[in-house]
Amino acid sequence: MTTTAIDHKVLVVGAGPVGLMTAQRLLAAGIETTVLEAESALTHDLRASTFHPPTLDMLAEDDLADALVQRGLICREWQIRLHPVGEAVTFDMSAIADDTDYPYRLQAEQFRLTELLAGRIGELGGNLEFSAKVVALSQSGEDVTVATEDGREFAADYVVGADGGQSIVRKLLGIEMPGSTYPQISVLATTHFAFEDVLPGICNVTYAWGPSANFALLRLPDIWRCSLYPPQGLSAEEAIAPDVVRPLIADIAEAATLAELIDVRAYSVHRRLADQFSKGRVFLAGDAAHLNPPSGGMGMNGGIHDAACLAGRLVEAIKSGKPEVLQSYEAERRPVVSADIIEQSGANRARMAEKDPDKRRQSILDLQKTVADQETLRDYLLKSSMITGLRRAQALREAMT
Repeated sequence: MTTTAIDHKVLVVGAGPVGLMTAQRLLAAGIETTVLEAESALTHDLRASTFHPPTLDMLAEDDLADALVQRGLICREWQIRLHPVGEAVTFDMSAIADDTDYPYRLQAEQFRLTELLAGRIGELGGNLEFSAKVVALSQSGEDVTVATEDGREFAADYVVGADGGQSIVRKLLGIEMPGSTYPQISVLATTHFAFEDVLPGICNVTYAWGPSANFALLRLPDIWRCSLYPPQGLSAEEAIAPDVVRPLIADIAEAATLAELIDVRAYSVHRRLADQFSKGRVFLAGDAAHLNPPSGGMGMNGGIHDAACLAGRLVEAIKSGKPEVLQSYEAERRPVVSADIIEQSGANRARMAEKDPDKRRQSILDLQKTVADQETLRDYLLKSSMITGLRRAQALREAMT
């Protein structure tokens, strides 16, 4: 079966948080939009789980923030910890209460947001096409045509590729995404074990140097997510083996050695930036355009920030009939993605990968000085919460207008 829809204004490829955020912003502005998703339904696997303050501020503009907050866990403090001695630096996010309506990190599964966004898309009359795997793309000066594996065709004025790190849209455009892959496989283990009962003073978001390896603990309403770092040289399959994972869990808390693990998965960590964020009438956003280490929870948030920016430029271009305004999307986002997301998350990972006890101790001392001064703490939190980067993006935008 082949159906061609000529009257779409925008096609969004990918029904993750980036694609759905883009679509609902466009629809709210009256721009006809269809989302194409390769899977048969929204995915509910455990992916990103940290929402930073400015992301919640953006979602509040769409009347979605409070609903998401109700589904998550508010974390007003986060921590860097020397383990098992328990010495820690705790960052109190009330220091940025004058800069955001949400001075905390929200811990909620990514799918909580995609469910809300998909519901909003339905309310706004948008189309969400599942089992629509994109296999071909062509464009002229007037429109873009996308073909799916099942023989359907869709045409639109513009296409947004928000289809992840292995983006088929990016590959069909012939855009390279240079960078590097870290040699060490990372493991995410999820459990109901109550770490808060056995680790005094632990925060719901904690990054820790352990005696054998570093780890991170991220708490959600009903579960803990443990980011673990097995020895280098292991394959993904080897890294999730019980004889590798269990000792790493025991390194966090001996009482958790035999805890039930709901899910254990391995993943590779990348630092990559696409050579360009667009070609013709097709644009890339989120992981399709850039990949960064998860340290600091910036990947999904940065993608949502891409979505808000790109949707705004598309609305302006379509309603004004001035497509040249779309040039500002990459000019605004690329510098921030490079310096404020990829470089900052890479520095976070490098710090927590430190093995030298003296250097770890010096980091703690330096960070204690940071939190002791309210203005220094505020500056640090504005940067780590991604507010500084967004303000720089806004300044770049204003300089172009």
